[in-house]
Amino acid sequence: ILACAPGTPFLRTRRLTRAADGRAIEFVTSLLNPAHFALHLEF
Repeated sequence: ILACAPGTPFLRTRRLTRAADGRAIEFVTSLLNPAHFALHLEF
């Protein structure tokens, strides 16, 4: 699907977005090729 060989490592992210009342309104799972993307997290 992503034009990469089986077993190629990917960065996987999951994000859950909630409305102000706490309801889940969006859930996204992304596969990112580490040759093109980097992840930076802040808490």
